[in-house]
Amino acid sequence: IIFSSIGLYVVSEISSDPDIPVYGSPVTLSCDVIGCDPGDTPEVTWSENGRDLEKGEQRETRGSGDVLSCSLTITPTARDYGKIYTCRVTQRGMQPITKESCLRLPERPPTLSDIVVHPTRVTANQEASFQVTISGYSPRDLQIKWYKEFSTFPQSEVTISDPEIGSDGLYKSSSTLTFTPKMTDHNTTLRCEVTHSQSKTVREKRYTLHLTGEISVYSSYV
Repeated sequence: IIFSSIGLYVVSEISSDPDIPVYGSPVTLSCDVIGCDPGDTPEVTWSENGRDLEKGEQRETRGSGDVLSCSLTITPTARDYGKIYTCRVTQRGMQPITKESCLRLPERPPTLSDIVVHPTRVTANQEASFQVTISGYSPRDLQIKWYKEFSTFPQSEVTISDPEIGSDGLYKSSSTLTFTPKMTDHNTTLRCEVTHSQSKTVREKRYTLHLTGEISVYSSYV
C-alpha cells in the first residue's frame, strides 16, 4: 500500500470491495488513517464529485489502537459512472490530507427492443409511430438515427426520452419515429441505429413496411 504522510500519521490510498463494482450491488470504499493519537482523533469527511456526503449516508469510522478505519458503502447505478469519491482527513492544527478514487464501473452497451408500431395496422397516408426501447446501458451518451432505406429522417420526426435508471441500475430510454408513409413506401425498410460511443458498439433494429392499398401489415426483424 502506498501511504502519504503529514505530521504524525499516514493515510492509505482508497481501496474498493469488490475491486470492480457491479451496477445495483453494494460497494465499499475504505481508507485507513495510521498513527492516530487515540486522544485526538482526526475528522474524516467523504465527498462525491466535490459534494460532501450527508452523515445519514452509509459510512463508518472505527478505531483500533493507532489505526482509524474509514469506509463508505454505496450502491452504484449508471449515474455514478466516472464519479470521483474523496476521503478527506483533517487533524487539528494541520492541513487536510485527501485521497481520491474513481469508481471503476464498466461500460455497458445498449439492448434494443423490437420496433413497436402504433397503430398496429398502418394505413397509407395516415400518421404512424415506430418506437424502440433502449435499455441496459452505461454511460448515458447515445447517438440515435432513423433511416428509410439509406435516407436519414429529420430530427423533427424523431423524439428521444430522457434516460431513467432501470431496476438493473442501468439506463433505459426510448426513441420514437413519427411520420406518414405513402404508397410508394411499400416494401421499404425502416431502421433505427443506436451508437454507444463509450463501448464502441452500434446496435440496430429494422422494420419492413408492406403497404397494400389502404391498410398495411408489417414485419420486424433484427
